[in-house]
Amino acid sequence: LTLLKQGAAERLLISGVGAQASLRDLAREAGLNGAPAPGVTQQVTLGRAAASTHANAAETAEWAHAHDIRSLIVVTAAYHMPRALEEMRSSLPGVALIAAPVQPPGMRSARDGHVWRLLLGEYTKFLAAGVGVSEWGWR
Repeated sequence: LTLLKQGAAERLLISGVGAQASLRDLAREAGLNGAPAPGVTQQVTLGRAAASTHANAAETAEWAHAHDIRSLIVVTAAYHMPRALEEMRSSLPGVALIAAPVQPPGMRSARDGHVWRLLLGEYTKFLAAGVGVSEWGWR
């Protein structure tokens, strides 16, 4: 939402949004004050179908093709970016992908065992995506 507000893109897809989430809720979580401007709501699509990274890529590909999009800024957690890009490349051949990783607050402590388990799990899923078996249902 911040990139859209800054004019870095003309459209925004937020893939994997829960059924009850509104654009106002997402703006508040992103730290933006108040409701998005009326014109912004026309630029934003809330994708509610995806429940996995593989499904996010499929949902994004469908949306990108519908809007004739040739380049995408991919925003996700830094630890998740390699797998997200791998899935996006598979679903969107010929579309330029620009990584915009974010650092989730919970990832800042290397001493936290949860962080290491998360990273190990993510690496395993990245390897699966690399050999084309991510569609087996891993999130």
